[in-house]
Amino acid sequence: MAVGYRAEAILKALMQSPVLLLLNAAFCMAVSLRGEGDAGTLQSEASLPIGSGIAADFIQVAAGGRVYKTGAAPVSPSMQCVISLTIQYFVIYLGLQIAKTYNQFMPDNKTSLEKVFENACSTVNFCPMLAILFIGVRMRAVQLGVTPQPWAQSWMYICTYSILGQTILALVGGWLSPEQKEVDGQPRGRQEKSGMMTWIVSTLQTILMIGLYAGFTFVIISTFMITANQGNGNCPDCPSYTAPVPPALQCTINLTTQYFFVYLALNIVKIYNRVMNRGQKTSIEVILEDATPTLAFCPMMAVLFIGARMRAIQIDPHGAPQPWAQSAFFLATYAILLQTIMVLVTPYFTGGATAEVDAEGKAAYRTEEISPVAYLLTFIRYLALVALYMGACIVIYSVLVIQTPAHLGGPSKTPPVSPAMLCVLNLTIQFFVIHLLLALVKSFNELVLHGQTNNAERVLESALPTMALIPMLCILFIGARLRALELDPVNGSPQKWAQTCMFICSYAVLVQCICSLLQPFFTGELNDPDAANYDEVDDIDGRDIDLDKPESRGIWKYLAIGFTSLKFAAMLCVYIGLTAIIISVLTIQPPPKGAR
Repeated sequence: MAVGYRAEAILKALMQSPVLLLLNAAFCMAVSLRGEGDAGTLQSEASLPIGSGIAADFIQVAAGGRVYKTGAAPVSPSMQCVISLTIQYFVIYLGLQIAKTYNQFMPDNKTSLEKVFENACSTVNFCPMLAILFIGVRMRAVQLGVTPQPWAQSWMYICTYSILGQTILALVGGWLSPEQKEVDGQPRGRQEKSGMMTWIVSTLQTILMIGLYAGFTFVIISTFMITANQGNGNCPDCPSYTAPVPPALQCTINLTTQYFFVYLALNIVKIYNRVMNRGQKTSIEVILEDATPTLAFCPMMAVLFIGARMRAIQIDPHGAPQPWAQSAFFLATYAILLQTIMVLVTPYFTGGATAEVDAEGKAAYRTEEISPVAYLLTFIRYLALVALYMGACIVIYSVLVIQTPAHLGGPSKTPPVSPAMLCVLNLTIQFFVIHLLLALVKSFNELVLHGQTNNAERVLESALPTMALIPMLCILFIGARLRALELDPVNGSPQKWAQTCMFICSYAVLVQCICSLLQPFFTGELNDPDAANYDEVDDIDGRDIDLDKPESRGIWKYLAIGFTSLKFAAMLCVYIGLTAIIISVLTIQPPPKGAR
């Protein structure tokens, strides 16, 4: 047991310090990246955070906001915020992956860091939806030939650093929670003295949450208020014409609203339980958490919508996706809304709303008879799920078959699908397959097993931390592509090495997903299906053999280590790849004059 405590202490030192350091580095980087957002007086370099000057060496923008003589346009505030959100997101999920893997191998001496990072995930889960919203707003401004309003850009920064503050507080709050301070059922250390700190952390989180929701509301409002400049190259005195908000952005805003509403409710319940219930989950929290896999489709569909629009603009600067593809945007958007409603309502007809919550945070076994209404709601939910998948397939198909219109040269002039979009489609398919299987298993457990968790659900849930990387990776790919098109609207594309990194990330995620699915079979964390009949078997010498321990399985233990090593090798490739892509966004330059 002492070895376990020592390992946990090492994990704390390795995990918590880098988290705070890297999040602070993200803050310094984005502060130093002022670019076009500096409409007023620039700060002096001496007044900026320590380390921002070092960050400027990599981004071609001086710490005070001045552009170096390389000729590169400054990175837009929208992209600055996307990069900052990406760093926060991937740091937290790295910590969660490491802590979860440790607990898989040490089921009898689990570290509490897994729950600490899971607590922080509830805040960084806002990052993908915010990031794709910022990219959509930026595309809207580019469409109109302007930049987002200065006040809208300021609200982007407020949203970004509200999430940063909430994430740090979530790490602190998760560690102070009494639930995190228990080992072998016995409270540890300062459990009784953490009440005041819990109140303080929860109050600060609430304040930052208000800033986050105010920020995303104003960013959405800016989308409808932004207007084009008066006149054009052919008629400088003509009145301005502001095109309507495109369907892709309308659906992105709709999905963002759905996403933020449910997560607002979830965070309020989490804060209430931490303060009033000493961190103990309630059935309401479990119901809201069960809706998050459905909400996970929101950023993925938004990425598809924005990607499809970007593909249409690549072919025709004044074009749009096919009308039937735009109808699929709305079909998928409202299918997610209907699904979410069904997930939230169904537990009230299955007994889940009144069930007790076990130590794993799952609804305990329920003896109430399931109402026939629950089966009807589940049927409606799966109709919505089918509609969602149909919509996604139609959007993917539209990206692959859209052609150059006749007045621009006809189908023979259609450019190939960009590597960024190919990688987005690859990751989207992986994401949808895993979440479809998980939705089927969860419904089976709810309707047949009375809410009990089975091994199939545990196996699929072990892949969720890997699947959680996909939306943010796709957004980064789309952002890199948008940045390249801003510098060269005709032939713009990320550097070749950046495109190679996109493919590396895509297939590394696939390898990581497969390893995550196979790993639980060899780590002893799955329940024996026959455990109700026997817990252990006696061999011929009368010794007890625990069938759940890897030591009893011989080679399985080494297979588990092998899959884990391969999983972390793939994870390393993902993190190296995304770092290279971020660098490519910050260092890409426009082509020389006459080379376009």
